[in-house]
Order: sequence, then structure tokens, then C-alpha cells
Amino acid sequence: PLNASIVKNCGRPRSARQFACLSSIVAAEDWIENALQSRMAYHQVLDRSRFPTFLFGLVNRDETALIVARDGSRQTAIAWEKGSPVYSVSSDRETLLGVHLMRTGAISEEQLVLAVETLAEADCGCLGDTLIEQRSLLPADLLRALVEQLRNRVLSLGGWESGEIWYVPGVSALSAGVRTTESSLNLLTSMIRTAFSGREL
Repeated sequence: PLNASIVKNCGRPRSARQFACLSSIVAAEDWIENALQSRMAYHQVLDRSRFPTFLFGLVNRDETALIVARDGSRQTAIAWEKGSPVYSVSSDRETLLGVHLMRTGAISEEQLVLAVETLAEADCGCLGDTLIEQRSLLPADLLRALVEQLRNRVLSLGGWESGEIWYVPGVSALSAGVRTTESSLNLLTSMIRTAFSGREL
């Protein structure tokens, strides 16, 4: 958590927000919170029976918006640009880039640990760039992993059974994102097929 204290190299405890290596996480959290505090933000309790229709409507209208699913400390946020998902943030460990790369065999656990240690020592940078600099990962493999990460996070929305859904229209992605190789409509159809029963729709 970003309000935690971190002790690094036997030094004095510092707030997690003070570490440059966590700057991208801090920026993402601030981006989400600022969007949710907007007067345009709307939220309601998750209704699984209506959620797919809502997402299909967003895609069909080519909307640019932020969708956030939140249940306690659990959170998944997807930024949509003209009806296509382009950027995501999630608290789900299984969708984190390093975990995904290691699970798919793109990198080893040792390579991941080395990259994380390098980031902690440098107080700057991001995991993907560090893995490329250390020649643990090719740029094309990183791009492929980021696309798959985005796809998995969109699909994961279908697995939510409780919590709240936030909708903030007009919010652009925090940074330049990626795009999935399949259309948004096909992606949502896959979400429904894998996560919803006929009785839910």
C-alpha cells in the first residue's frame, strides 16, 4: 500500500510515496482517485445481469471513459478510448506484469528478482524497461505481454460478483497505452462466454 513505510538499505523509514521506483504506481493511484472525485463520476452497486450491456453500450458509442470496479481494497481500472481499452491498473497480483512474464516463461524468477532489486536501488525506471536493459526480455515480447495483460484485465471484469462500478466519461488514459489484437466487441463476447452463465443474462 502506498501509505506504508519502507526501510531501504538499513536507512530511516520512508513513505512508499517517496520512492521514485514507485512513482508510476503513485501516479496511477492519484489519477484514479482524482477521476472518481470528479463531478462527472457516477457509481452504483455492481449488477452482474446489467454489467455486460453497460460495457457493450460504451463500446458501441465509441466512448472515452474510465471504468473502475472496486470492492474494498480490490480494484481494477480500465481506460477506454473511442470504445477500445487502452490502459489498465489492477490490484490483482495474477495480472501484474512480472507475475505474468514469469508464469508464461518469458522470464525466470531470478531475472524478475534481479530487475526488481535494480529498480529498488536505482529509485527510478519501470519493470519492462529494466528487463529489456538487462537483456532478459525483447521489446517485442514486452509489447506482447502488455497487450495480453490488458486483455486479461478486461476479461477479469466478468469475474466480479460484488462491489461497485464507477463510470467517469471523458477521462483519457494516464499514459500511452496498447491495444488488443481483437475488436472490443469480440473481447466482451469472450468475457461473457467465460464468466457468465445463461441464467445471469
